[in-house]
Amino acid sequence: KLRVPPLHRRNLLTMTFARIIMVLLAASAASAAAFAPTAPLSAPARLVQSEQAVARAWSIIRRAPRAMTARRRTPGGVNGMAMAWNSNSYLIAPSIVNADLANLGREVDDLVAAGADVIHLDVGDGHFGKDLSLGPMVCKALRAHGVVVPIDVHLKTLLVDRRIADFITAGADCISFHPEASEDVHASLDLIKAAGIRAGLALNVETPIEVVRPVLSKLDVIILMYADKGETMAKARAAREMIAHAGVACRVCVDGGVSGENILACAQAGADMFVVGSAILKAPRGEGEYTGRIAGLRTILATHPLEPRQNRVRA
Repeated sequence: KLRVPPLHRRNLLTMTFARIIMVLLAASAASAAAFAPTAPLSAPARLVQSEQAVARAWSIIRRAPRAMTARRRTPGGVNGMAMAWNSNSYLIAPSIVNADLANLGREVDDLVAAGADVIHLDVGDGHFGKDLSLGPMVCKALRAHGVVVPIDVHLKTLLVDRRIADFITAGADCISFHPEASEDVHASLDLIKAAGIRAGLALNVETPIEVVRPVLSKLDVIILMYADKGETMAKARAAREMIAHAGVACRVCVDGGVSGENILACAQAGADMFVVGSAILKAPRGEGEYTGRIAGLRTILATHPLEPRQNRVRA
């Protein structure tokens, strides 16, 4: 006989109760919207109004299980970031610059339900980063939408300290920037850490890995650009050795061109976090497709398990 553990029974009862409440609230809202005393409406107009209210209610009900799944999977905010970061496992961070931006909230919901560990925002200003892309309002909007997984921000911008302040306010959980874009790398990192969130440096192919050594104790992640470059693999190995020698807690992340064809080589070189764009976010879209693609990457990574490393966890 199948026995359901008490904790699971409580979770199931909670979910069932929450869905019943949401159905009742939605039905009440639909009824109120359709039959509230207003100016007299024709029968066709009342029918349209009622159908619109029911459609809105159904949308709320349909999204409820997805939102609850997201919350069960990864508690959000800084605590969620700590849980993900401190785990002795690979992190997959889809880059939503590749998402369907007209339906960004649903895209992120699908990614979370599909198993994404972190949501990655690439932020370009059209100057330091050649593309003009997602800003702090997007981060804030995702939080308001109910996104509860960690949001990892990669600044490809000038005016680094100003952008850091903007994204702290918007609800970012980790902020990385390029050292060439900061007037004082130590001060910029201190600004991030003072907010109680995680900090990182992002290195272009031509940026030597040695630039991280003086600030390594302040870093939670080193982002290395472009998975298909031999220099990136060499820097990943050097970064991993540097981290082990210093005894600090720091992730090594590869960003740019990560796919099933090269993710294993990145892991073998020392990377334990992967920003993935079009290898996940492409047509056909949806939770089912994203689940399959993320699971495929994890299957490849499973052939090279992470070795337990004490320095992965920062106290």
